[in-house]
Amino acid sequence: MNVLYLAWAPYDDLEQRMGGIRVYMHDLVKEVAKLGHKVTCLSSGHLYSPFTSRTWIEKNRSEDPAISSYAIVNAGVIAPAMFIKNNFTDVFSHEPTERVFMKFMREQGPFDIVHIQSMEGMPYSILGLIKEYWPSTRIIYSLHHYHDLCPKVDLYREHEGLNCNNYDAGRNCVGCYQFDYSSLRKKYYMDYIARRIGVRSKISYARLVSLAKAIWRLTTGLRRLRLYLRKLRTSIRQSTVDHFFVFDPRLVKSFKMRREHIRDVLEKNIDLFIPVSRRTMEVYQHHGYDVSRFRLEYIGTNAAELLRDGHPNIKQVDPNGPLTLCFMGYPSKLKGFEVFLSALNLLSREVTHNIAIVIAGKISDRYTRELSRIGKRFQSVEVCNGYTREDQDHFLANVDLGVVPPQWEDNLPQVAFEFYCHGVPFICSDLGGAQELIEGGEKSFVFHHDKPLELANKITAIFNDRTILDEFWQHGARIQTMREHMQKMLGIYEDELNSANARIGATSRQLP
Repeated sequence: MNVLYLAWAPYDDLEQRMGGIRVYMHDLVKEVAKLGHKVTCLSSGHLYSPFTSRTWIEKNRSEDPAISSYAIVNAGVIAPAMFIKNNFTDVFSHEPTERVFMKFMREQGPFDIVHIQSMEGMPYSILGLIKEYWPSTRIIYSLHHYHDLCPKVDLYREHEGLNCNNYDAGRNCVGCYQFDYSSLRKKYYMDYIARRIGVRSKISYARLVSLAKAIWRLTTGLRRLRLYLRKLRTSIRQSTVDHFFVFDPRLVKSFKMRREHIRDVLEKNIDLFIPVSRRTMEVYQHHGYDVSRFRLEYIGTNAAELLRDGHPNIKQVDPNGPLTLCFMGYPSKLKGFEVFLSALNLLSREVTHNIAIVIAGKISDRYTRELSRIGKRFQSVEVCNGYTREDQDHFLANVDLGVVPPQWEDNLPQVAFEFYCHGVPFICSDLGGAQELIEGGEKSFVFHHDKPLELANKITAIFNDRTILDEFWQHGARIQTMREHMQKMLGIYEDELNSANARIGATSRQLP
């Protein structure tokens, strides 16, 4: 079987972008390749040359020689999607990107399956081209986030701190966010230079980036000084601050057109949608998608290798000892870190003196200061500023209760799987797919996402009665290893190919 995987970052990305999606894709493609299937990965939207605007495809170095990895350079659609400028035309169609994609398909295909992990970085027009010229190729789309519904991919109204249930025909999208588009371009130029001079290790890359930033700050400072002196001489007001684009009300139609056009293209060309949680399917249905071609499949995880006959090694919790809480992942407002901090602030002193906190993630200076302020009330606060899977095994061995409090419809957080497989019960918010791992245990382990007091009360209840933790395992789901999940995916691939072969008249058009 010849399978092409599409995502905006490489499966073995040096910077580990795409978060849990990359982890899933990395593990999946390696498992498929182990069985002797031909595996090709194509990324787009993350590699830009400062020397030319021409679009082409380069072969990546691949950590696994059995997997061929390629990247589109100077793609018309930049990724991640939140940095796309307010003109969505290139998201629909970009001729130079389409041209190199077609050339790639001719040279590396024909593919039996095109399995999309993310459409960020790609114009949606490539889907129609695949169907037009390779109608027997089946296109499968795993829905890990909401890029098709929301330019920010998360359906979260940052400026209001609200989960977006209604985009109001585009009106609620206007002014929803502001990002420095130009700084991302500079960063991607740096990536391209690092690639060209052969930087591959994380340490070497970090040093190169630090040097580039120092040079950039020096040249920017000199440029700003020169402009300031010119301003004094000419009395002409000039801004030396990088431009932030701002959406205006005239863009309402653009947002409406974006959502409707993408839905039409997907429903016309995708053979099978795979939502990774039931909540994901519900969100797409709520926003107008026909779910007749949706098939729910929970993802697998290598963390499930820790399970024995599907069950984690559940440790005994000292009913009178300290209770150790853990927040794992990127600490941000979107991930619910601020709600978590608010809940910690609301815990009584009778509780906090016997609670230890573990934060596993790269934490900002702002949150570091906040933790320092409230940390004095707790028995201890430990911060693991970035971690490997081996580190995770170490610090989770001492954790009694995880907290997964997303403020958006987080499709299926990897951290929920990781807590579960390490034998750590968790409390989660009522948004996203994490709650599906503990169906029936909502009373003790699910809280309303925007109510930190409710989270604090649930933590206090567990602190006072540790037997509640036992209830978590009465409701736990069956979690698949990546090997088990891969076997399911191969079965889906086979079903789709059989469906394609059964069709009458599925003949290819003459390639241009």
